[in-house]
Amino acid sequence: MQPEILLGSGVSLPTYYLVVSLSALAGCLWFLRRAEHKRMPRLIAIDLTLIVLVAGFVGARLLHVTFEEPEYYRQAPAQIFAIWNGGFVFLGGLIAAALGAAFFCDWKREPFWLWADLAAPAAALAYAFGRVGCFLNGCCYGSECLLPWAVFMGGASRHPTQLYASAWELFTLFVLLTVERIARRDKLPIAPGSFFAIWLVFHGMGRLIMEHFRVDPRGDEIWGLSLSSWLSLILLGSGLALLLQFLKVRSNPLRR
Repeated sequence: MQPEILLGSGVSLPTYYLVVSLSALAGCLWFLRRAEHKRMPRLIAIDLTLIVLVAGFVGARLLHVTFEEPEYYRQAPAQIFAIWNGGFVFLGGLIAAALGAAFFCDWKREPFWLWADLAAPAAALAYAFGRVGCFLNGCCYGSECLLPWAVFMGGASRHPTQLYASAWELFTLFVLLTVERIARRDKLPIAPGSFFAIWLVFHGMGRLIMEHFRVDPRGDEIWGLSLSSWLSLILLGSGLALLLQFLKVRSNPLRR
């Protein structure tokens, strides 16, 4: 673990925020590049990037405040704004970002699913490297184990759940880019939104794996599962439902 980078006498930089910020920046720049390559409106792409960043930040913070530590923030409401102390839930950010982007696209009459397909690989990249920030920070840690790749964290040798999540998301990115390349090469008729749906399925699966091994405090369980596990199941189910719907529409042109 390396929670802080010492810059000088009494001055340090939180590693988590540095890595997450750089990951988000890389994801945003790649999204803009992909939009430019597809000749999508540049100003719309920039607006969507800003909306996703702001909505994702707020959503990630709100889910942490309202579910993981509600009693603490009820007693110290000013701490809600103390974001430098940490406290974010990625899935809350994902849901808020998706809703914000959907409303914006509806307002501007933009094809939301096309934009979502462009964003899927960029989101996978940002998430994969963002979890490295969690590993360096020592949060989101796993249960104790004696495996050869166990890491000493939280006073014991544990599953490196953060690295599990990162590795799975890189695999997800590989799948997305491979399917995209094959579809482009063979000129396959892929319905808009299919790549985003594939990402939802694989991300949901990877998050369930991570949640299975995690033991860090993250709110009360609901029927034996963490909130993030339930949200991951919803993402997985939603992705599968979208893929089935897109396949039906593609196989039946009269329904378009």
